[in-house]
Amino acid sequence: MDVDPQSLLLTTAELAVAFAGFASLVGVFASRSPGALSELLSDAVRSLLDYGLLAVSGCLLPFVPILAGAGDATVWAVSSGGLAGAIVAYAVLSHRWYRDLAGRHLVSDARAWFLLAGDALAVLVLVLNTGPVWTPSVLVYYASLLWLLLGAALCFRGVVEAAWSGGG
Repeated sequence: MDVDPQSLLLTTAELAVAFAGFASLVGVFASRSPGALSELLSDAVRSLLDYGLLAVSGCLLPFVPILAGAGDATVWAVSSGGLAGAIVAYAVLSHRWYRDLAGRHLVSDARAWFLLAGDALAVLVLVLNTGPVWTPSVLVYYASLLWLLLGAALCFRGVVEAAWSGGG
């Protein structure tokens, strides 16, 4: 079975948009009643939106070098570097947001530690996929995108758990 990489990117983007859209809807409806979102639910919704948007960005990023006429190896090398940078920027900004605005640290439970470790591993693999160790590969790029979707799914679970436990 031969899969078209561009179709797979667009399908993955649709899944990521669904996660981000769900988080947006929860945020909009909860904002209509002040104090409706507990800290736990607010953090889960924000993380779900972040991971969804990271995955969407990662899915659309390869189209820039593809449209510029770059070869396969260049497409995946440039896209891997860009996605690694986006994940690092997310981790730094997210940690700062939690610390400065929410008055607590990002890594507060096992799920957050798992997500942070997975993000670090994804960045490492993406940096290696830029070309210094092995030839840039579409498979490695997709594995990193799937990690972001898994991160969104874990955050989705956090939203559901927080909502069902009376957290929102």
